[in-house]
Amino acid sequence: MITVKSDREITYLRNAGKIAAQMLVEIKRAVKPDVTALELDQSAEKYIESGFPASTSSLNEEVVQGVLGLRKLNFGYNVCIDIGIVFGRSMHDDLNCRYLANLVAGQD
Repeated sequence: MITVKSDREITYLRNAGKIAAQMLVEIKRAVKPDVTALELDQSAEKYIESGFPASTSSLNEEVVQGVLGLRKLNFGYNVCIDIGIVFGRSMHDDLNCRYLANLVAGQD
């Protein structure tokens, strides 16, 4: 069943999406060798203005939504970041992106 969203709900979703996108941009800058998944999470959280954020990471062949840890990234690691934000009572935004840990932060 498709539920038509109100203008207020659409605003919640739009705001959550903007915050999640900003977090992914910030995290991309931090993905580099010797950084831990926990440090990536901390980098994302400073961009949260409201709502309830959650972020998880997975390395290489791990399944998305892994547990954050102190394992350091190595050069060439494939890092998947998954971010979820809740606005209001039930408006959710969830997205993920995969990055490559290069020598220079943000290098594509």
